[in-house]
Amino acid sequence: MTNYWKQMKIDASDATKNELEKRKEAYEKAHDIRKFEIGLFWQRATYYWAFILAAFTAHFALIGMLFGNENRDFSISELYKLPGFSLFALAVTAFFCYFFSLCWVLMNKGSKFWQKNWEGHIDELEQEFSGDLYKVILNTNDKNEFCCCPLSLQAYDYSVSKITMITSIALMVASFLMFLFYTGIIFFRCIKSKIIDFTYFESLRWEVGIVLLLG
Repeated sequence: MTNYWKQMKIDASDATKNELEKRKEAYEKAHDIRKFEIGLFWQRATYYWAFILAAFTAHFALIGMLFGNENRDFSISELYKLPGFSLFALAVTAFFCYFFSLCWVLMNKGSKFWQKNWEGHIDELEQEFSGDLYKVILNTNDKNEFCCCPLSLQAYDYSVSKITMITSIALMVASFLMFLFYTGIIFFRCIKSKIIDFTYFESLRWEVGIVLLLG
């Protein structure tokens, strides 16, 4: 994209008025589409927050129903004693918490890409029409005016979109660990109840080894 606009700028040295107007129109459209992408970023975040909130609400409501009415503490030993269907339901709701959190992370990354795409167009075109307005920002090295400490009331140039992305990644990791926690309990219960019998797989160790070697 950079080479494309540089080439266009070289050609614009003796360009017609119509060609210059097209470049200015591209510059203005890049600004408009960037603002549109930023608006979509927050609209999509609100959209996925609704799904994430519904999934976590369902999960913790189920925990409250399973443990609140029977005067049982929420612990690994008590979870292990739950009926199979109840434990499976907890795992399913935890999976949806992870799934929607993962979708939120991917949505944030996609939105950030398109925002940076149009910012790249603006960077290449703004010098020609408005100067380095978009590139010039306040110097945050002035400690009297800016401070990076979260407890300070002074401003700082934190990236709001990056903070949102960090939040989404943290939520995705936490919900994934929660899902692994329940699936781990289900797995160990299956082993103990002989639903999963590893002796069968041990008898196939030579066959599996040959298949892997050939593969």
